Parts: sequence; structure tokens; C-alpha cells
Amino acid sequence: MPGAAFSEKGGSFTNLEGRIQSFEPVVPPPGEAKPDWEILSLLFEKTGSTIRYSSLEEIRAEIRNLVPLYSGLGREAEQPWVKEVAMAGAFHPDEGEKRIEFSPAFPTEEDIPDKSFPFTAILISVRFHLGSGTRTSRSPRLKEYALRGEVELSPEDGKRLNLAERDLAKITSPHGSISRSVTIKEGLRQGLIFVPTAFHNNDAMELIELSHLGEVDSSGWKECRVNIEKIE
Repeated sequence: MPGAAFSEKGGSFTNLEGRIQSFEPVVPPPGEAKPDWEILSLLFEKTGSTIRYSSLEEIRAEIRNLVPLYSGLGREAEQPWVKEVAMAGAFHPDEGEKRIEFSPAFPTEEDIPDKSFPFTAILISVRFHLGSGTRTSRSPRLKEYALRGEVELSPEDGKRLNLAERDLAKITSPHGSISRSVTIKEGLRQGLIFVPTAFHNNDAMELIELSHLGEVDSSGWKECRVNIEKIE
């Protein structure tokens, strides 16, 4: 199912401001490539579904009809729908006043220092490898680049732990541990380390607690408390 690139298909984005941004194709898709809506329409047909779409505008018309927030979708005078909701407060005439529902906020408690895990590890994606590395790690060109998933720490912490450039260290959290080479990063704050994801089968996730997003007391998936030890 070859999908068309962004410049070969039409559609819409909604940015963080709430503004609908529609776009049209600049060039036709090459070969047998198709826009996403055409691929889904063909899948519907193969599964015996009665759903049929013949154009992008037909889909936009259905969205405008079913989702009042997008009543301006595909129109020349598109407006930020979030702002309209906040001002109007009501949309569906059959349901009376209906306001936007947001996900509940979970207050964070002050981080209590733990001598067993004195460092805060930030799990990040580096420039050339995104997500878990499932795709980018297969690129021969990226493999040749001098990145090996080294853990970054401050010069002060490196000196205190007797860790130098390219030394091997064990990073341990309350939930798991990994081994990585070390690189010293000037300007990094003491007590803070960066652990790149997408390397070594994305083993950085071994440090994270297995919990559902939004659970009370969940530390999330981007940072955790760790300890660092030099591997001799």
C-alpha cells in the first residue's frame, strides 16, 4: 500500500493554537501511490463495507457534519475552532450547552531526593534517531555516524565518579539497569544525565516504570531517578 507523500496529497492539520490548516497536493503521486483516504476506501471495499468515498471534499463534508468543532473545515474562511468553542460554549442544538472536555490534570509532588538514586535521567531522542530506532537503526548511512547511544553527564559528575570519555558505566533505576558508554558534556547541570533512546534495542526503556499514562504517582516515560557506577 504505497502512500502518497505530504506534497502529493491534500488534507488538514490542527495546530496547538486550534487553527485548522488545510493543504492541497502540489504534484501527483508517482506510480501506484495513493492518498491515505483512497487506500482506506479500497480497504473498506475489500472487507465488504458499504462505506464509499469518491473525493477528499466528500470526507471533509462528512467531518463538518459529524464534528461541529470542524464546521469550518475546507472552507475559505477557516477559523481557530478552539477559540470559537471557548466563546460559544454550545454546539449541538439537540444536546443543549456542551463545553470542551479536557483530560484531568494530575498534580506532581515535590521530588524527594533518594541517596540510592541521586541522578535524574532524561530519556531523549538524538537528532538522527527517533522513537525506538526501529527504522532509523536500519540505515547504513546513520550507522556510520559516530553515535553509539552514549550517556551524557557533566564534567563535575564525571570527575566525582571517576568516569572519563568512552568509559563504560552501569545506569540503574528502581525498575531496571543498562550499560552504556559515557560522554562528558560541557554545560550540563550536575545531577542530570541524558540517556539517548533508539540504541541497543531501545534498552533505555528498561529504566522506566511500567505504568499507564496518567496513573497517580506515575513518573512518566521521559525521566526517572538513577544511580551511575563505573564498570571496570
